[in-house]
Amino acid sequence: ELELIEKLDVDLVFSTVTIQYSQKPVLELEPIIKEESKKRITSFLNENHKLKRLVNNQDSTQLFYSLIDT
Repeated sequence: ELELIEKLDVDLVFSTVTIQYSQKPVLELEPIIKEESKKRITSFLNENHKLKRLVNNQDSTQLFYSLIDT
């Protein structure tokens, strides 16, 4: 599924499984977010705040479907 990450225009990657992906910062989390996970997420976001971009509010549904259909 790393090819899908490369197709998407992402700044950070959150994953519930261990992945080797060096192009973007990755945070591995449990599938069910717990209270201590929230602290890790906040810290991760703060550490990588320089990667934040302006939000595009366009509906990306068609883009998403085109990516998963390939």
